[in-house]
Amino acid sequence: MLKLTGGFLIILAGSLLGGCLAWEQDRICQEMRYLQGLMLRLRGELWYSRTMLPDIFRRLAREMKEPYDRWLSEMADRMCRKDGGNLVEIWSQGVEIHLTENMIPEKERQRLMELGSFLGHADIEMQIRYLDRYLEEFADAIKERQSMLGEKKKLYRSLGVIGGILIAVMLI
Repeated sequence: MLKLTGGFLIILAGSLLGGCLAWEQDRICQEMRYLQGLMLRLRGELWYSRTMLPDIFRRLAREMKEPYDRWLSEMADRMCRKDGGNLVEIWSQGVEIHLTENMIPEKERQRLMELGSFLGHADIEMQIRYLDRYLEEFADAIKERQSMLGEKKKLYRSLGVIGGILIAVMLI
């Protein structure tokens, strides 16, 4: 009886692990869509308000959730200081510091860091074009991830259950 209970608990633990991994895939897609929304807002602010980037970053920071609000407000503060550095450094360091622990994949984080090198030094129309190109590539990455999402979730759940059964059988 004790072995059966232990086996059941192992199978349950494997199933829960698979479910957690599947949930993590959902969170990655949600985080990517949130970042896409932030970049769309940045594009809109650049296009319509035509103000300086620090002002845009401050305005966006008030409306965004953690960690994006800290990232944007720190960039605005550093851009206003004389010793803050150039935008490329500020942007890249901000991404490394504030956006490494969220669920955005490394490839997309690198692409976001590259975007910083195209902002701030060109005229507004060129910055908008760079943002548009980034948003197109990012939308493609989101579509690709979402197309595989169902398969990955099913795979993780199945592997969790099968792994739990395998371990339970080996122990019994």
